[in-house]
Amino acid sequence: AMKMMEAAIHQEPSEPLYHALMAEIAFKHDENVVALDSILTALASWPDEPRWHASAAKFNTSLGTITDAIAHLKKAAELEPNYLPHHLSLGEILQKNGEYRAAIQTFEFELDLAPKDLEPYMCLAQAYHSIGEYEKAAGYAQSATRKAPDEIAPLLVSAEIALQTGNLRKAQKNAKSALNISPQHPEALQMQAH
Repeated sequence: AMKMMEAAIHQEPSEPLYHALMAEIAFKHDENVVALDSILTALASWPDEPRWHASAAKFNTSLGTITDAIAHLKKAAELEPNYLPHHLSLGEILQKNGEYRAAIQTFEFELDLAPKDLEPYMCLAQAYHSIGEYEKAAGYAQSATRKAPDEIAPLLVSAEIALQTGNLRKAQKNAKSALNISPQHPEALQMQAH
């Protein structure tokens, strides 16, 4: 597939769609530098294509150039403000980069866009948990548990927060609820043992 795209690009070197397609093919073949170069070439022609900025962010992340990845995700979110995956990806990479306040701001925006989705609540719980704001973290984790009572992840986050704040009884209750959903879940078993 890469050879075919190289031939197409050779015939039409100024066609940005070919470069964007080459980027995705190269990424699937672990050719991350080629992927990034190709998508940047495409963006040089069409700088306002949000999905290409999201791809550039993905390729930058794979290469460890996080600052560039953040810049591309910010641009993607700016160009396509109601597309939740841009905001989720931006918040996650900000959080991984230790930029918790910026991540929280991004997740709150995402929550405003999609208040029925579970993901923003979980992300906010984890982000607040990361900075030691356990009360806020617990609130978002509880909201996530109410939204998805059959999901194990919100229960485990709630249990972990309760454990860290010294509320052993609540931690065990949440761990037990998690075990009711998945009786052999290792994290739930570990929490229950405390």
